Amino acid sequence: MAPLHESRQVYKEIARESEGQSGHQLAEKLRQRGAQLKTMQSDTSTRLKLVVPEAHSSQELQDEAGQTVERMSDADRLKYMRLVGVDEQAPASTEKIEAVADDLTEAAEDIDDTVGDATMAKLPEGVAGQANLERRGSKQVDPLSTQGQDRLVNREFATGVNVHETFHENQTAPNANAVSIDAAAQAIEYERFQAKVFDASPIPNDEFANHIESTSQTSDDVVDAHEFIEAGAIAAQIDAAPQSFDGLSSEYKTLYSKVTGMLDHNQVRDFSKEGDMVGFAQAVAEKRAA
Repeated sequence: MAPLHESRQVYKEIARESEGQSGHQLAEKLRQRGAQLKTMQSDTSTRLKLVVPEAHSSQELQDEAGQTVERMSDADRLKYMRLVGVDEQAPASTEKIEAVADDLTEAAEDIDDTVGDATMAKLPEGVAGQANLERRGSKQVDPLSTQGQDRLVNREFATGVNVHETFHENQTAPNANAVSIDAAAQAIEYERFQAKVFDASPIPNDEFANHIESTSQTSDDVVDAHEFIEAGAIAAQIDAAPQSFDGLSSEYKTLYSKVTGMLDHNQVRDFSKEGDMVGFAQAVAEKRAA
């Protein structure tokens, strides 16, 4: 098989041409290019030769090749020759062209199966996907960020990215900017004291939220909205594609470990999906008090 970097050249160009389109549309373009390359081979005399099953003679193959080349524009012909390494100095072998075609066809299936419903976009370096909270259809994925080592698309990571961003699309905006677990514990203790001594009503949720937001504590004790939002999405991502966690940045791995160190994976995911930071802080404080 040809080195994968040859196939990456073609993949990258098609991916960038597909910005603003869906993953399914990108997959179709990859599939079409793979089919086109599959029918072409290099020939020492013509440099491009179309393989026709019903053709039995070299002359028939060359005549068909000539017709195919004539139907191409000069720009398309040069682009094709450059992408597959077909030129006067180094004509591409049949095996190389077929290997590129196979890689593109495989990538098309991988894109369809993983990020087909996302919009393809060129995102900042280090960002594989993004989506707006509570806004379905806003999901974007950079197809160049989901490439694999031994295949054009890392299926596991692409699946994880898609699930992560889908989670955001269905995620409720958090009900606080940041919460302090120590402050939540203090509020719970005060509430219990009031109920026991004065038979008072529980602290209203909005007052409780204000209390645990307004108290300044150490960063290890405080969870901000970004950490809360992303930890839940990462949890959902891990559920769907466990190995995709390895592809996350150190920042995301750290914040996930921090938040799930306070409450278990499933609870973090569920509280985060509902945007309930106040409930999360209360649950952590009660867990610590138990």
